[in-house]
Amino acid sequence: MKAVDFFGSVYSRDPLTGERKPSGNLYAFDGKTTLDIKELDKKLVNKLKRILRRLERRMHFVAEVFIVYKGSKNDFEIKLKKRAKIESYVYPKILIDLLEEKIISEKELLKILPLDMVKEWFASRIVKEKQMKKLCSGRIISYGAGKGKILKDRKRVEQAIERREQVVWVVDKVSSDDLRLFSRVNALVLTKSGPTSHAAVVAKALGIPAILGCRELLLKKYDGKNITVDANEGNVYAGTLSLTSLAADEELKRILNIAERYSKITVSANADTANDAMRAINLGVNGIGLCRTEHMFLNKERSKLIRQILFVDKPLETSLDKLKEIQEKDFFKLFKVESGNEVIVRYLDAPLHEFMGENYKDREENPMLGMRGARMLLKKTEIIKVQTRAIFSALLRLDSKGEKVKVGLEIPFVMDASEVKAFKSIVHEEIKKLDPDGKIYYEIGAMIEVPRAAYLIEEIAGIVDFISFGTNDLTQMMLGLSRDDAGSFIDYYVEKRFLPADPFVSLDQSGVGKLIEETSKKARRVNKKIKISVCGEQAGDPFSIQMLMRSNIDSISCSSSVIPMVLLASGKFSL
Repeated sequence: MKAVDFFGSVYSRDPLTGERKPSGNLYAFDGKTTLDIKELDKKLVNKLKRILRRLERRMHFVAEVFIVYKGSKNDFEIKLKKRAKIESYVYPKILIDLLEEKIISEKELLKILPLDMVKEWFASRIVKEKQMKKLCSGRIISYGAGKGKILKDRKRVEQAIERREQVVWVVDKVSSDDLRLFSRVNALVLTKSGPTSHAAVVAKALGIPAILGCRELLLKKYDGKNITVDANEGNVYAGTLSLTSLAADEELKRILNIAERYSKITVSANADTANDAMRAINLGVNGIGLCRTEHMFLNKERSKLIRQILFVDKPLETSLDKLKEIQEKDFFKLFKVESGNEVIVRYLDAPLHEFMGENYKDREENPMLGMRGARMLLKKTEIIKVQTRAIFSALLRLDSKGEKVKVGLEIPFVMDASEVKAFKSIVHEEIKKLDPDGKIYYEIGAMIEVPRAAYLIEEIAGIVDFISFGTNDLTQMMLGLSRDDAGSFIDYYVEKRFLPADPFVSLDQSGVGKLIEETSKKARRVNKKIKISVCGEQAGDPFSIQMLMRSNIDSISCSSSVIPMVLLASGKFSL
């Protein structure tokens, strides 16, 4: 029988499983036959194995060679040598195997780390099938995949949850009452909100798979239909597809640990509850860089309570006492989880319309620039006092049990040093009443979200212990864009190159980024001990992280869903 010649690619390791053995199929030139390389002569396979091992050590990665096998000579020729392309889900195993075999060092592991694959490693994802019917595509808000039946109004969602049904919530206009149910659905489709809207921020903080857009799902024909949301790629598919995840793999945990050791900045979590804090700790992050106290009022009863305080001229003492009681319990649970770590607590900051609910008519024309942050708190000083009492009562209770956290008190949305001075005076006075002996160490800082505060940083930096740049609001005000409404034209602006990228996803480096860099330098000139951090949704973008690290900041605080990306990117860019 005439000897047949074959050709094809051979890998030093199986690109689908990572197994350490040559892998590949060869194809006959006549197109009629295939040959697994395991079927070759044993001596020939061993020869190929030795070549591939040498190539791995030279390339510091899985090697791929294109060979021509001559059947008549029982030998092969190598026509091409290159680094192999492998499936994203097997990458962590291969990196750790190469490290253990001393083919790469820890630093080399970080250098070749593919940041574009990280989101796939940690998020739930769909198992691809041959026939998947795509219904629509949207913009990614929070990575992952979820499935269930489409529901569109809160009452039906609540009823379905009570029946323990799987729900994908398609939400058009989000109210404050809706937010409390986000954690109980499998996925979200926000048809109207912006990528850094309050709804999007909450979804990302909770780690709920979520996309923006897909307004066609609001059509009546989709009511109650089963769908699968793939928020890793921004697609929605008909029916319920199988899901999987790599998040628990030991290889991933080791890679995160390596990145954290090499990182030159601290990575902390945006966490508002003890459960949020535990989620971040499980991802390898200790410490909270932003506790948004307004997120503690997302359930129905608490929303009602905060309205009784915000929307009256003089809040009742009973309402304030109740607020102190529930916040003290929340803070104690949070501090208990973070014992020994740093926790930055931001005083209440949310545009008033987010607390109004559906029955309030007197709404502000532009709530994002209205009665919020420091200006709202300085007008309603009762809230500053109550929150301070709640925080320190929890700290003293924790201290009595022999545990401590390093707490930072953060003043939101400041625009002038005079606000900071007035705020600090109220806080110090309240703390003296609770802790006259000064048992509890604390720091006070300011959130830099208003451009004026950045330009006046030399006046602010000297009277605070830390500052934190809030990139969401800073971007809105620097660029004059609404994060809720920019979605209608931002893609067009990027396409026409009026903007290099969506500034709510990737930091505006020439504008907002430059302001952060210059403001940080000025702050350090005034206060050499000042700590500088950044929080905002752009923190999950590798290019933003790289730029921020050049700005000589100390830490980045981010949502749990992007913690792995921030840890890995900060480790990689620290080399």
